[in-house]
Amino acid sequence: NIFTKLSIKVGANILATGHNLDDTVSTMMSAFMNGDFESIRRLKPVIPPLLPGQPKKVKPLITTPEIEDLYYVYLNKLPVQECNCPHGEITPIKGVKSLIDKLEEEQPDVKFRLFSVFRRQLIPLIEKNSIQKEEITITSCKICGMPSSSEICAKCRRVRELQEIKDKKYNLNIEVSSIEELGNDIILLDVRTKEEHIISSLPNSINIPQDEISTRWKELKPYKKTHKILVFCNSGRKSYSVALKLRNLGFKAYNLKNGLSSIKNTLT
Repeated sequence: NIFTKLSIKVGANILATGHNLDDTVSTMMSAFMNGDFESIRRLKPVIPPLLPGQPKKVKPLITTPEIEDLYYVYLNKLPVQECNCPHGEITPIKGVKSLIDKLEEEQPDVKFRLFSVFRRQLIPLIEKNSIQKEEITITSCKICGMPSSSEICAKCRRVRELQEIKDKKYNLNIEVSSIEELGNDIILLDVRTKEEHIISSLPNSINIPQDEISTRWKELKPYKKTHKILVFCNSGRKSYSVALKLRNLGFKAYNLKNGLSSIKNTLT
C-alpha cells in the first residue's frame, strides 16, 4: 500500500517491485498450505490496476533466484540494507522458505519447477474454477483509500484491532544502563556464532546461535519461570528476533539494544 500511494503521488503508472524467485515460491507454497488460492492467483508477474488511477504492478525479477540478486549487488557494488526485519524470522513463510532451501540442496531446479507448476498449471486452474469466476466488487477502503473487497481493508482492520488493545507495552529492547533493573536472576544468551562466542563474550553467558534457536530453545526451559533472559549479539539486530521469539514462547526475554557495541561504547 505504501508503494502504491507513493506511485500515485509522483504520477507513476507502473510500479516495479523486487520480488525474486525465492520470495514468490515461498509465498505461493505458504498460501497453498493455508488453502488461500485467491492469494496465489494474485502472484503473477504483471497485475493490472484494481482501481482507476492506480499503477500497474510488475515483478521483473520474479524468475531470478535470490542468490543471483546478491551476486549482482556485490559485483556492481550497489548499496544494500544488510539487516533483516526482526519480525520476519518468526513468520510462517520463513519456515517454508527454509524447507524449500533444503529441498534445493538435493534438487537444484526445484524452485523453478515449483514456480512453473503454480504459474502454468495451478493459477489457470484456479481462474477457471467457478468459485473464482464469481464477480468480486473492488472498492476503495473508506479509511486508507486502497483497493478492498469490503468497506474496510484487512490492513486497516488489523490496525483498528491493535488500537483497541489497552496495554501496548511490548518493548523488548533494554539499554545497558538499565540492565540492573532486571534484577539478579538473569540468564545471558549469546546468539552469535560459536566462533564469535569463543573469541569474546560476556561472562557466564550461554551460547545458542540464532540459526539454532528453533531446535535448541528447550535448553532454556529450566529458566522460564525463574529467570529473565537477556539476549545479545554484536549489533542488537539478530538478538531482537530471538528475544521476540522467546517472548512469544512465554519467556521473560529482553534484547540488549545495540548489542555488545553498546557495552564497548560505555567503556570507552
